[in-house]
Amino acid sequence: MSIFETLRDRVSVEQVAGGRVGEKILCLAHADGNRPNMHIYEDHVHCFACDFHADVIALWQLMHGFERPIEAALDLAREFGVEVPEQSPQARKEAEERRCKEERHLKQARACHRALDTYPNVREWWEQRGFDEGLQRQFLLGTNRDGTEAVIPYLHRGRVMGLIRRKLEGEPKYIYPRREEFPEGHRPLFIPGPLRHDALLAEGILDALALAALGECVIAVGGTNISREQMRELERLSGPIYILPDADPKGDEAARQWVRSLYPKGFLCLAEYGEGRKDVADLFAEEGHRTTEVLTDLKAAAVDALYLELDEAAKGSDNLGAYRAVKERILPLLPKLEDEGEQDAALHDVADRLKLSIKPIRKALAEQKAAELSREPDEEEAAIAEDTVPTPGTERHERAMALLKDRRLLSKAAVDMKRLGHVGEFLAKKLGFVCAASALYGGAIQPSTHAQSAAGKNALWDNVLSLFPPEIVIRRSGLSAKALFRTQVDLKGRVLYIQEVAGSQDADYTIRVMQSSGRLEYEATEKMPDGSLRNVVYQTEGPTVIVQTTTKNHLHPENETRVFPIFIDESDEQTGRIVGSILKEAAGQGPDEDEKGQIKQKWHDAIRLLEPAEVVIPYTERIEMPRSPLRIRRDARRLIDVVRVIAWLHQHQRERDAEGRILATEEDFNEALRLVRESLRRAWKSLTPSEEAVLRAIRELSESLRSHGFKRRNLNVKGVSDRTVKEVLMSLTETGYLDCDGRSGPQGYTYTLAREAEEISIGISLRPLPGS
Repeated sequence: MSIFETLRDRVSVEQVAGGRVGEKILCLAHADGNRPNMHIYEDHVHCFACDFHADVIALWQLMHGFERPIEAALDLAREFGVEVPEQSPQARKEAEERRCKEERHLKQARACHRALDTYPNVREWWEQRGFDEGLQRQFLLGTNRDGTEAVIPYLHRGRVMGLIRRKLEGEPKYIYPRREEFPEGHRPLFIPGPLRHDALLAEGILDALALAALGECVIAVGGTNISREQMRELERLSGPIYILPDADPKGDEAARQWVRSLYPKGFLCLAEYGEGRKDVADLFAEEGHRTTEVLTDLKAAAVDALYLELDEAAKGSDNLGAYRAVKERILPLLPKLEDEGEQDAALHDVADRLKLSIKPIRKALAEQKAAELSREPDEEEAAIAEDTVPTPGTERHERAMALLKDRRLLSKAAVDMKRLGHVGEFLAKKLGFVCAASALYGGAIQPSTHAQSAAGKNALWDNVLSLFPPEIVIRRSGLSAKALFRTQVDLKGRVLYIQEVAGSQDADYTIRVMQSSGRLEYEATEKMPDGSLRNVVYQTEGPTVIVQTTTKNHLHPENETRVFPIFIDESDEQTGRIVGSILKEAAGQGPDEDEKGQIKQKWHDAIRLLEPAEVVIPYTERIEMPRSPLRIRRDARRLIDVVRVIAWLHQHQRERDAEGRILATEEDFNEALRLVRESLRRAWKSLTPSEEAVLRAIRELSESLRSHGFKRRNLNVKGVSDRTVKEVLMSLTETGYLDCDGRSGPQGYTYTLAREAEEISIGISLRPLPGS
């Protein structure tokens, strides 16, 4: 993301203009007394008197008299405290060139708009299409030099990316800029206003302008041939996306292809705009704001690709034709449903609707999945896969590298999760991120999350894993032992996200083996096609990070000690934060879907750029660990693994030894300790009945004794022998409940209550260097 894009996303026009969206203020581009002529929109301003049109950076440039846009951008970033990505001179030069193209297109659009005064025939044509003088100014609609063409700025969220010419007579009606004329080197989606969820997707540019004039969130392709870049932009949106086709065979065919490509978030609306109307633009030209009522009905009746294909298959007269239609048209859709439960429900719907047996359909789906896994990608897919890793010198690469070079990398991840909608629980988000990243590092750190229903377990992990490339994360709502042993999915270096342990109880042993050994091996006796029986060995390679969430207090006892528990904050304060976030989002104050997509893309790129490397910790002789509890035998290794992963994530900031190994810093250890302290403390907190009894007796002492020191003789512990009390005091001192002065006088040691039981110390530290 360039500095210009960053500022457009982070600083609103309202903040710079000093007014609210919908208001008019005095224009700074011309002297006009006290008449407010500059209208504030969500992503730009427009003066109705002098036709000045600007985004937030151009407005700042005008207000402060900067000669170049880059100077204005840097000053704007400093003024509003926006951290802009570090860019190489080449990347900055390319960003400036793209900006200059936008400025040139904007200047041309203004000139074409002013030319409407010279050619009233074109202005009249616009008015006949439903665009009055106010809308003409809002969208900078204009004319060419001789009044034979209407001119439309190619808008992309407030920016002018080029100019479209629409002939008033003759063919072709629309003439678009060439690919190289666009600032990004390809034709983007036409987006004439802010992007929100629940978007409308239209074929034509005038359709999109009409819908934007009604205040709708709308996107246009600019014809029926959607490009790969445009489809990828659409795929990044969360949906739903309602497709409004033109009422002609070509438009219907294109819309059906789009709804298949965008399944399950794409929905096809009926092309019913009224007698003699072929698209939304015709509807708007005749009905104006009443168009909104028609849109509401069309969206309510919209259907997805599965429904369309089922409807077509049901028209057949025989079961064989229906089954072939299922294999060829319906089954390829189902893997796009990430939840296996949804896939199974869809299979039942298909079988019930077409009156087919579900068993062969399920088998055919399994065969299709297996064939897809073994299939060689075609050239286009290979190009897309190759493009998943950003190319050096590109803006995506520069943005990702700036992230990897930021010493606050983990904090940035937690902050971006907040921007994606998850509030609070800063440390939990950072620890979850480290655990997920450990799958790629090669030393899997296994997490679990326990909380009551509705506390937000899955919300936490959904946000953590959204920062990881989708090819890394495997989501399952439940899992059987057999499925894990015999899975066809590659689990090596992946995160297996099991959303509820209750649905995977028979896999407890299998999960434990994978967590401990990093691989599975399973031997079974199976019947061969010739009828003979033969032993078959299945192998599943890890390491795999297995994320488990549960409403239970504990996992299976054998699994419990193999995980880092990441606890959910169930306090009233956290509930208040969540409710506040919900209300803020409802008020439209949260980030839009395009911004969320950019955040995720940035992290996906950064993680894909991380390279395999070994990490060594050169100061291990100074690390002090407690000798109790027993869990420390495993937790010590997990703590060291957290240190390694943190250092590996910061690989572009850490020194390396002669063998190329990353050298972990003390900062990595201290950060790891901050992250795991709560998990270890909570995991070790369980006390014996004798320890509980001694702590109760200590709490019953006077405040003076608890704070300034008590002796063993001061305690009155019912039902516990004096010898046991002595042992318990030693145990509570080792685990951090008590402080001991270390000097045994005539009456024994003196103790003070260090913390309540809920604040147990984990007793891990890093000794300072000698002489420091």
